[in-house]
Amino acid sequence: MTMLAIFFIFVFFCFPSLSLSLPLDITIEPGRFQQLDLGGLVGPESIAFDPVGQGPYTGVSDGRVLKWQGAAHGWTEFAVTSPHRGNTLVIISGDRTGRLLKYDPRSKEVTMLLEGLVFPNGVAISKDSTFLLIVETTTQRILRFWLQGPKARALEFFAQLSRYPDNIKRNPRG
Repeated sequence: MTMLAIFFIFVFFCFPSLSLSLPLDITIEPGRFQQLDLGGLVGPESIAFDPVGQGPYTGVSDGRVLKWQGAAHGWTEFAVTSPHRGNTLVIISGDRTGRLLKYDPRSKEVTMLLEGLVFPNGVAISKDSTFLLIVETTTQRILRFWLQGPKARALEFFAQLSRYPDNIKRNPRG
């Protein structure tokens, strides 16, 4: 799927009544798309594809992850995060139930890589795929989890932030 297609999905997911006329003589008209009823929720928080090009996937504010299934099926619920996702409850309780999970699409198995994370709110993989960066919002820090090399499966402190982070993305330089 091209970036242009991702843009259309994003625009019509957020603004279903918008009509755009593009320089390529492509016109998208209201009524040709279905709006997914989010019941007053906010989204998408981000849009991503998996390594084999499936998706796009998007997260919405209640913790659900939605997957685009094509025009015939639209957006469907793909996964659900913790039911205790409310920020205030997590902060007040000192909740440490965050986990990092690995899903193998071939075997369909899920492996827990880490547990005891404090309000994990984003993961980004390094350009060379040797480590992940994990954001913990309430601790205002970034952790590094090594996937390969001599430190494989080791967790270490990466950075202390001065503000509460909301997600993390790799920049074009890696």
